[in-house]
Order: sequence, then C-alpha cells, then structure tokens
Amino acid sequence: MISNCFAVREFLPLAVDGGLEAEQQREVEIHLESCRGCAAELEALRRTVAALSAVESVPPPEMLARLVSQHLALGSKSGAPYVPPWRPELFRVGWMPQAFALFVILAAILAMLFMLTQL
Repeated sequence: MISNCFAVREFLPLAVDGGLEAEQQREVEIHLESCRGCAAELEALRRTVAALSAVESVPPPEMLARLVSQHLALGSKSGAPYVPPWRPELFRVGWMPQAFALFVILAAILAMLFMLTQL
C-alpha cells in the first residue's frame, strides 16, 4: 500500500509514463485525491515531459557519435568497465589527500582573516 508522500513521489515518473501496474496506479490516484503537494508534483512532471517532447531532436556531432560507438564496441568486446580516455588520473584517489590538505590550509587562512576583521 502506497500511503505516504515519499513513497508516492517515487512512483510519479512511472505514473506519467504509464508504467504502473493497475493496482499501483489506483493507489497513487487515491493519494493524489487528498494530497495537493503530490498532485502538483505530478502536474509539474507532466508539463516537463510535454515540454521535452516538443524539443526538436538534434543528431550528435559525427565525431562524438563515432567515439561513443568505438568505446561501446571496445567495452562489449573486453567485458571490462568503461574508463574514459581523458584524464584518468582524476578518477584515482592519489590526489585526494593533497586536495584535502589544501582545503584545510585555505579554511585556516580564511578563519584567521575573519578573526582579524573582528578586532
């Protein structure tokens, strides 16, 4: 039984797309009859879907389409997860301690500057 707003809002995208089972759809409708917030959320989703449906489809640039096709083909052949070819070092954890230390230093400097302005 779908009874609270949190649970109902999880089902709203499916309700817009017609992807709910009959019983789920009825439970959502019952909730919407008594809940203005969830009804407004559903209406906002419907307006968003309608607006996006009106947008003209634009094909991707040829180079992008080729790169995506190549990476999909490589990933499906090897079975390995996709790793972007650009700046893979950003996805490693090695830089995180240095970034955290820099953050702490900057926070300390800002705190000292704030204290100086309070004098």
